[in-house]
Amino acid sequence: MENKKIVLVDDDENLREVFSIGLRQAGFSVEEAVNGKEGLKKIKEIFPDLVLLDVVMPEMDGFELLDAIKNDAVIKNIPVIMLTNLAHEDDRRESMRLGATDYIVKASVTPSELAEKVKQYLAQA
Repeated sequence: MENKKIVLVDDDENLREVFSIGLRQAGFSVEEAVNGKEGLKKIKEIFPDLVLLDVVMPEMDGFELLDAIKNDAVIKNIPVIMLTNLAHEDDRRESMRLGATDYIVKASVTPSELAEKVKQYLAQA
């Protein structure tokens, strides 16, 4: 998984840092963004192998960013995994309808488990 690039978009600095460290320890290159607008800019600049995306954020939420990604011909094929604390089935369904690859509740995954899931997705891609 060397040199695989991930953009992690989350407004929670502590969680962003914890998950970024776990992903970097697993050999990934990680770029962070603090909101949807910054995330979209970085995704277009970096063209990552995968995007990890929170839902509840200022300026542009995760659903809006996911919709923007999937409606952009250049970046629409980049897999997006929602990484959120919203555990409602409606939110998961909306994410999948908009084109998310998966929906992971932050509270149910450790940084190392997340890194393993990311490896699995990238191996399948």
